[in-house]
Amino acid sequence: MEKSKQRIYTIILFAVFALSLYIVEWSGIGSSAVAKYNQGYGTFDMKSYSTEGVAEVLDRMEPQGFIVYRLYFVADYFFVLTFGLLQITLLYLTYQWTRPGIRQLLYCVPILRGICDIIENTLLLWTLNHYPDINRQVIQAASAATTMKLALIRVWSVIFLVGIVVSFVKRRQKK
Repeated sequence: MEKSKQRIYTIILFAVFALSLYIVEWSGIGSSAVAKYNQGYGTFDMKSYSTEGVAEVLDRMEPQGFIVYRLYFVADYFFVLTFGLLQITLLYLTYQWTRPGIRQLLYCVPILRGICDIIENTLLLWTLNHYPDINRQVIQAASAATTMKLALIRVWSVIFLVGIVVSFVKRRQKK
């Protein structure tokens, strides 16, 4: 992709990602909005949770909270996509000095993170839709997907930072 098109794509992607982040965190259907209906807990993703904890939070959830939480998941699926595209784009830009095959291998990390996030969202949405029946295996699978998602975010962060350092060193050596 030529540099000017790549720059435009990256700027648009950052803007769309920022919008999706705003929606899932601070909008009227974001995590902060969900927290208003469940005594400040917010959403289950990005933290550890158990079947008992999920039952306790949902038992305290006000009826309007279930509607807001369902809408949150719609937005979060969009966020999963934009975050994944951003992660892949940043790896592409950071690892331009590597062979395409290596970059494609690195792209597996954000793709797997996205898959875990989709599994987590789907299982938690299923739980919301079936409440007050709470399936222990569904919550355990969702929690495992959350744990894996968070681990993959850490792995991606290390890969990204290593790429930045190596890119910097390579540029300095060229001078």
